[in-house]
Amino acid sequence: MELIERCFNEHNKALLKRLIATDFTIEQAMQLLPEIELALRISCRKTSEFQTIARLFSQYPHEASKSVNTHALAIKVGIDAVQVATGVRAIAPLLLQIYAENNHKRALAAEEMPQPQALSDVE
Repeated sequence: MELIERCFNEHNKALLKRLIATDFTIEQAMQLLPEIELALRISCRKTSEFQTIARLFSQYPHEASKSVNTHALAIKVGIDAVQVATGVRAIAPLLLQIYAENNHKRALAAEEMPQPQALSDVE
């Protein structure tokens, strides 16, 4: 969940640009983005961050709605559900990229940690 929060805090402008590029007004994008973040954070309570983000790429609406219920979100923010779904799909690649970069950094950090000594090396 902390990764989702960081994504939306640190990459807010890039996420907004992606929404605006899919015909959202600035006001709509600024209204929708925090709601998408909240939906993703709630989803992360039930499953992994990766699965939450990966579901956004599903061609099956019922699967994608496990991460973000676009119909409920549309009603909440007063934007057409198809447009909300388009916006969610527009930001999904950036979220996945950020997730992958974060995991790469974690893997590099793990490699730098001292490895435990093998039992055969201990006298």
